[in-house]
Amino acid sequence: MSIAAQMRMTLLGPLDQKAAIVEALQRLGVAHLIAPPGAHPEVTGTAAGVRRLRQARDYLQGATHRRRLFRPRQPVDIEALVERVLANRRARGEVIDRIEALKQHYRALRPWGDFHYPALSELDGYRLWFYRLPLHEVDPFKDLRLPWARVSTDHRYQYLIVIAEDEAALQEIPFPRSHTGGQSLSQVREQLDIQEARLEEIEIERVTLTRWIYSFDQGLAALADSTDLREALDWCEGDREFFSLRCWVPADRVEQLQPLRDLGAAWSLEPATGADNPPTLLRNRRPFDSGSDLIGFFQVPGYHSLDASAAMFLSFSLFFAVILADAGYAAVVGVVLWPLRQRLGRRLRQLGVAMVAAGIGYGVLVGSYFGLTPAPQSLPGQLRVLDINDFDSMIKLSITVGVSHLLLAHCMRLWHLRSSLAALGPLGWMLVISGGFLAWWIYIGAVTGEAAVTAATAAVVFGALGILLFSNPVAVTDWRTLLQRLGAGFTGLYGISRAFSDILSYIRLFALGLASASLAVTFNQLAATAQQTWPGYGLLLAFLVLLIGHGLNFILAIMGGVIHSLRLNLLEFNNWAVEGEGYPFRFFNKREES
Repeated sequence: MSIAAQMRMTLLGPLDQKAAIVEALQRLGVAHLIAPPGAHPEVTGTAAGVRRLRQARDYLQGATHRRRLFRPRQPVDIEALVERVLANRRARGEVIDRIEALKQHYRALRPWGDFHYPALSELDGYRLWFYRLPLHEVDPFKDLRLPWARVSTDHRYQYLIVIAEDEAALQEIPFPRSHTGGQSLSQVREQLDIQEARLEEIEIERVTLTRWIYSFDQGLAALADSTDLREALDWCEGDREFFSLRCWVPADRVEQLQPLRDLGAAWSLEPATGADNPPTLLRNRRPFDSGSDLIGFFQVPGYHSLDASAAMFLSFSLFFAVILADAGYAAVVGVVLWPLRQRLGRRLRQLGVAMVAAGIGYGVLVGSYFGLTPAPQSLPGQLRVLDINDFDSMIKLSITVGVSHLLLAHCMRLWHLRSSLAALGPLGWMLVISGGFLAWWIYIGAVTGEAAVTAATAAVVFGALGILLFSNPVAVTDWRTLLQRLGAGFTGLYGISRAFSDILSYIRLFALGLASASLAVTFNQLAATAQQTWPGYGLLLAFLVLLIGHGLNFILAIMGGVIHSLRLNLLEFNNWAVEGEGYPFRFFNKREES
């Protein structure tokens, strides 16, 4: 687990070979370009083309069914394909809107029945007026002299028709009339069938067009490549004969630049110094590289900071398991993820395996299988070593996990700063946290003796001195730098209260795990009670209670496990381990397949 060392490269070449050299650098895909001062992203018509291509590609990827991807050997007219897909998208939207309007009209007409309006001359100038009234209006038209009839009722309304030449005044009928339109129920149903058939034709065309998804991906890649290349050419500096381009290159990939020499290019290399701010490129071995995605979810560590990917990968899996607190639920997570293993990609797949393995392992240790506890004499019962209902022990365990996690953060920072006096700052924090933890064990009576009291006191005192003197190890040359150093030290001491609150935050591991386990047990008890109380159909009721109850509890446990595990890692742990935020290494490379 490390951050790749970077070399600042200044690429030089003849001006007439600029396009060829920069394009060759893009094909190599080893550099991160450094923008010149005042440079801004190029704004051209390419952005609109990319947007249209992406809209078309995303629309096709959303199809329920897809055809086998077609990989054309000859160039295709991407713009014509994009227009065809977007036309299909527009037509589909219009038809869906029309279908929804017809369905709403059909529902409004259905209580009145299926009938056709007679010609106005056949009714001698009279019209039909429709009214929908609340059901509690027992005799709404008792004083009305016009002919009317109640045609239907439902659980909320009654539907009445009045025959009159003109709409009745509000004094006669104090209710607004319903607007039914001029079409009958069967006519609306016929139009609805036509539109639904049209929608099927559009969906068939959409599925047919999915064979071009690969071409759209290639088109997007080509547009992105051309935009990056044009931007790189604009960033080149030079005179009438030569040009230069600055970039960052990983130290272990400098040898890959040799093909540029064939085009007349040369370069100078300088290692990154403390005054530089290179991009961050995380390098981790499997499976710990999955932790890089977790770190990137919150922030990218600075180049001069440390990479906590491996620690975050392990602790995230462990915390998720503690919050899930059930081997059965963890197995269900594995069953759900198994069909998705190819879509998840290697890194997420590794993280999923670790989460499932940790969840099953911790579930076995606490002896919880869908809320059921195995018999003590059985093998699962013998493997049970933790009692999640033992509040005192679980709180002690949660506090111990919190202290260990923060100690690990400071230990990693100590190792990162081991070559300077700044390492005494993290060492001071480790002493303060360890001393406070020992003092807590003395307070609750778990540890006794004068030696323990002396050790705890000494650890806190010497640790506080380390924080005071080395939080900002600036060289003391005058009274201003002395005040600056002491001011940073007092600010660091103020963070002791934050460390205390961060450690207490780890109690959420026990609280959420207990809540998940307790709900599982409760739903099991409710199901058993239903089965015993109502023989026969009580079995069906018990099954529904188990299905709905455990399903809801499973979703809540998964959400809590992911959210709070991320919080403990990214807020409590990461804030102590990683100092400074960086920006990711962006490879200047080709995306389009050749």
